[in-house]
Amino acid sequence: MAGGELWETTHMSHRPFLVDSSAMEDAFGLKPTPLDDVLSQTLGAA
Repeated sequence: MAGGELWETTHMSHRPFLVDSSAMEDAFGLKPTPLDDVLSQTLGAA
């Protein structure tokens, strides 16, 4: 059915969507890249 995927992701657009990276940080020592850094790098490359 067309548009079915949109229904499955509505929870991501109608309220704040937070991601908890603590398990990844604890297990592998990885830290998320700040959003401002990602946006600057992505938009700067365009």
